[in-house]
Amino acid sequence: MLAKKAGAPVKLEFTRKEDYVAVHGRWPTKQYYKVGVKHDGTLTAIQFRGYSGMGPYRKSSGDIAGVELYQCPNVEKVVFPVLTNMAVSANFRGPAYPQGIFGIESLMDHIAYQLKMDPIDFRLKNMTRKYHDELPYTSFGLEDCVLRGAEAFEWKKRWHAPGAGDGPVKRGVGMAMGAFGAAVGRSSAVIHLNSKDEYELHVGVTDVGTAAKTTMALIAAEELGVPLAKVAVVSGDTEVCPYFSGRIRQPDHYAHRLRSDSGSEDLKQQIADKGLPQGDEIRTGSATPDPAQPKDSARYAFAAHFAEVEVDTELGHVRVVNISPCTIAERIINPLTCISQVKGGSTMVSAWRCTKNCCTTPRMACR
Repeated sequence: MLAKKAGAPVKLEFTRKEDYVAVHGRWPTKQYYKVGVKHDGTLTAIQFRGYSGMGPYRKSSGDIAGVELYQCPNVEKVVFPVLTNMAVSANFRGPAYPQGIFGIESLMDHIAYQLKMDPIDFRLKNMTRKYHDELPYTSFGLEDCVLRGAEAFEWKKRWHAPGAGDGPVKRGVGMAMGAFGAAVGRSSAVIHLNSKDEYELHVGVTDVGTAAKTTMALIAAEELGVPLAKVAVVSGDTEVCPYFSGRIRQPDHYAHRLRSDSGSEDLKQQIADKGLPQGDEIRTGSATPDPAQPKDSARYAFAAHFAEVEVDTELGHVRVVNISPCTIAERIINPLTCISQVKGGSTMVSAWRCTKNCCTTPRMACR
C-alpha cells in the first residue's frame, strides 16, 4: 500500500524478533502415541493423536506425517489443527514431515532400545513396503537408502548401546527415515525464438530456492540443442506466464519436464516447417501437458539420514560430529542443486563443525 501511495519501491525490513513473531513458520505440534510391538520387533498397532498450532486461521493442512513410514496392520491417526493466538503457521520445507518424523522416529528408537534391537534391523523389519499397506509405490528406494546409507556411515562399527563409554562426554549415533510425496499436475510452457537466436522460456513456476528456473532452462537447452546461456527464463508472472498448478503440490520437475520438452518439440517443428525467424519474426512453441496422478500406485521420494553426536553429560554441550544423508533419486536434472538441497536440509537441522582440518568454517562433512 505504501508503494502504491508513494509511487516508489518499498523495502520491508524486519528485526529478528519481528521475523519470528510476524512471519509464518512450520506449525508447532503436540504428539501422543501408543504402539504395540511383539518381542521379535514386529509392529502390531499404532495409535496416534496430534495437535497442530495453526495461528488465527488455516493457511495449510496442519497435517503431521510419519506414521505411514511403517507397515502395521492396525493404525489409528487423528490430527486436530488448532486455532491459536500466534502468527499463522504454514508450509516450511516438507510441511507435515519434520515434526512427524521427529516424533515417530524418536519413539521407534526408544522401542528398539527397549527390545535391545539394532535400530537399523528394527526399521528394515517394519518399514513401509506399500503406501498405507495398500498401494504399491511407483518406485521404492527406502530400503536401499537405509542399507547403502548405513554402509557408507559405517553404522555397524559406530553403533553401540546408549550410555556406553567412560567419562562425561558420550558419543552416539542415530538415524531416521524420511519420505515425501511427489504429486503431479497440469501446467504449461511457452518458448519464443527471435532472429538473434535468443530463446525465452515462459513458465509459471515460482522459484522458492530449488533452482527451478535454472532446471527449466537446462531442460529447454538440452531439448533444443543450444547452449544454456541462450535460454532466458521468465517465471512466476501471471501477466506474461502460462498456468502453473502450484508450488505446494510438488509438480515442478515432473510436470515442467513434460511441458518444457513438449514446448521445445513444438518450436523445433515450427523451425522445420517455416525456417529460422528473420527480422522481426518470432517463432513460438507451447505445450500444456496434464499428467494424471496414478490411481493404482503412490509417487514418493525416500531418504535416510545418519548422524554421530557428542554430548557432554555434565555441561550439556552437544556437538554434531558427522552427518551422512542418503536420498534416493531418479534421473537428476540439476545435480548441483540436488546436492545443495540435501546439504541445506541437513544443516538446517543442526549447525556444526566438520572434524576434518581442511577448512575453518562450519560446513558439511566432506564425505
